[in-house]
Amino acid sequence: MSFSQHEISADAREAIFHQAAQLAARFAETAVERDQRGGTPKAERDALRDSGLLTLIIPREYGGLGAGWQDTLNVVRQFARVDSSVAHVFAFQHLLLATVRLFGQPAQWQPWFEHTARRQWFWGNAMNPLDTRTLCREASGGHELSGKKSFCSGALDSEMLLVSAIRERDREFITMALPSGRSGISIIQDWDNIGQRQTDSGSVNFERVRVEHQEILDKPGPLS
Repeated sequence: MSFSQHEISADAREAIFHQAAQLAARFAETAVERDQRGGTPKAERDALRDSGLLTLIIPREYGGLGAGWQDTLNVVRQFARVDSSVAHVFAFQHLLLATVRLFGQPAQWQPWFEHTARRQWFWGNAMNPLDTRTLCREASGGHELSGKKSFCSGALDSEMLLVSAIRERDREFITMALPSGRSGISIIQDWDNIGQRQTDSGSVNFERVRVEHQEILDKPGPLS
């Protein structure tokens, strides 16, 4: 399964790279100071929201820019040359959208793509498959999530989270997409950085978080 790879026009590509170059120049002005300070690059994340570039790989029929992976990664590289933290969370945005489409059904990912494009959602990561402390169990006609995830890049200041957990009844690895602000989700600012101080790669706590059936994605396949 792949994203729609319709060739965008030369004018559209030029406009995308021009906008990315302007943003990169803006990020460069404060990148060193912000990295030393740490914390969330809120102004920069909002600038990405306002730019529309969060929708680069969302197909145009769902409101996105419809770019392919080569153009998307070239924009990531533009940001990475001046601000590796912003590039990190920006790259994760597109990786998480790809994961939602890879594991989800059209009835799941199509509305999420449309909402992302319309509302300029940032997606955050709480996937870390090596951290198995989060369990999902059946509860009251749905599911309930409890536990903790580490190394959750971009979770802070996100609208949606892609989450992995161990299903209690069969110990299977499952994934789900949840609103970041749902009751019981606490995003912790405890990033003990190893060089990138503004990726917000800290922890997320889940305390009896309600999960609906339609929010659970398919089990990852052998090629994941």
